[in-house]
Amino acid sequence: FEFFVLKGGKEVIQRDRPVIYVELWDNENRVKCFEFIRSLGYQVYVLENKILTLFDSTKHKQHNFTFVP
Repeated sequence: FEFFVLKGGKEVIQRDRPVIYVELWDNENRVKCFEFIRSLGYQVYVLENKILTLFDSTKHKQHNFTFVP
């Protein structure tokens, strides 16, 4: 239901620009969440060796993501 939570919070996300931490499995919900959050000007990061790194689907297999405006 993460997509619906993000969509429902769109006004707050746009107004306050919070950093968002979310767990998403590799499925359609993840795709929808990524498309939605990117449409709001966010980038998707993963924690790699204790450093936030831009998510790259070709090398990252994580399920935990940080959305940063």
